[in-house]
Amino acid sequence: MTAKAPSTATQDASAYLAELAWSESPSVELLDAYVTRSDGDGVHARAAEIVMQAGGLSCTEPPPSDIAATARTLERQAFGRSAAIGVAKDFGAMIDVRE
Repeated sequence: MTAKAPSTATQDASAYLAELAWSESPSVELLDAYVTRSDGDGVHARAAEIVMQAGGLSCTEPPPSDIAATARTLERQAFGRSAAIGVAKDFGAMIDVRE
């Protein structure tokens, strides 16, 4: 029996939480979630809404000073993990970009 792949909304919610938890500028990431949420009712907007509701975040109030800590807690509760996103130092060199 193979494991069921997570839904796009679950994957997006995980990505939003990781951005909020580990970004050097979580307020900017929160703004991205606000914009995405207000842009429509698709899966990305729904994921942003789920994260904002779970974190008690509002588009009409200033962002809390502890966005990262809140997001890390939500990551652990929802996904059983919270770890910084790592990218290899030579990541850019591994991508072949052609025009």
